[in-house]
Amino acid sequence: MNEVTIRKMTLNDTNSLWQNIFSGNLLEEVKERVQKRVFPRKADWL
Repeated sequence: MNEVTIRKMTLNDTNSLWQNIFSGNLLEEVKERVQKRVFPRKADWL
């Protein structure tokens, strides 16, 4: 069985998201989405 690691997302993860999920978008567009939609909600995770 494969091991799974759970950690907090960082802005550096946008490269991986871009390559694997949002490949139709520019990298800068993915970074902008993450900054606007994911990071503001981090306070909700605590």
